[in-house]
Parts: sequence; C-alpha cells; structure tokens
Amino acid sequence: MRDYIYVYNDEHGTPYYVGKGRGLRKYHQNKHTCTVPPKENIQTFYCDNEEEAYETEMFLIEFFGRAQDGGLLQNVTLGGRGARGRVDSAETIRKRAEGCIEHFKTNEHPRALTYEITTPDGEMIIIRGIRKYARENNLFHNALVRVSKGKQEHHKGYRCRRI
Repeated sequence: MRDYIYVYNDEHGTPYYVGKGRGLRKYHQNKHTCTVPPKENIQTFYCDNEEEAYETEMFLIEFFGRAQDGGLLQNVTLGGRGARGRVDSAETIRKRAEGCIEHFKTNEHPRALTYEITTPDGEMIIIRGIRKYARENNLFHNALVRVSKGKQEHHKGYRCRRI
C-alpha cells in the first residue's frame, strides 16, 4: 500500500486540499500550490493500487468542490492523471507561449542532426539543426531535407548533405 490520498484540513477541520501521493509527498511544501498544514491536520487514506487512489482523489475533489467552481478546495485540477480540469488564465497562456517561442528561437532541438551546407556562393559550413538555419536564412527546412536525401538537387541555390 504505497499509494494514498491525503486531505489537508484547516484548524477548524475544514478540508482545503485533496491529493494523491506516495512516500512523503503530503509533507513537502515545494510539491503544492497551497500551504502544507501541521501533521495533525492531514488525513491519510491508503489505497490498494494507484488506480483506486486516482479514483478516490477525483471523487473527493468532486465531493468537496474546487474553490474556482464554488467549492472548498484550493485544488487547481480535478484530480486523476495529468492536469485534468486545469484552467489557465489568458496571461499564463500568453507567457507560456512566449517562453516556448523564445526557447525555440535560441535553442536547437535536442535531436537536431548535423548537416554540411554549401551556400549559393560556394561557402561550405557545418550546422546542427536545419530548422534554425533555414529560418535564419529565409529557406524552407523541408526543402533542405529533400536536398539532403537526394530527392531535390538544390533549394534556392543551397545544397546540403547530412553528416
């Protein structure tokens, strides 16, 4: 019985958070969006398996209700696997999108391949990550890939081969 459900109660015994955990998760502040209460204010219900734990967590969250839906709990999600029911603000979505865009502008993909590019003026360069190079040089990455596979002779005068 390593999976359990825990309920955080305030000083009056009113629940304010329900979670599923293993080990010492229920005591770790950095794992939660709410304040972890003293041990005596944490109720623990042990389950036979993980699936039962998820089902129980979802049931209790639905029973007590989330504050954002007019209930008692500070839970952000509906429980269960993943982030079911999480609703991010427009500001959070915008910031996340900007972060992703900035990441892909400045970082190569972890599985990026290495290519030898010959520019239209004959200069040979070695690159890692054909998408970034294509974007920086106003080229189509899929056309460069076709050139590297021998399906196309060149793209805008650029030749490339995978190395």
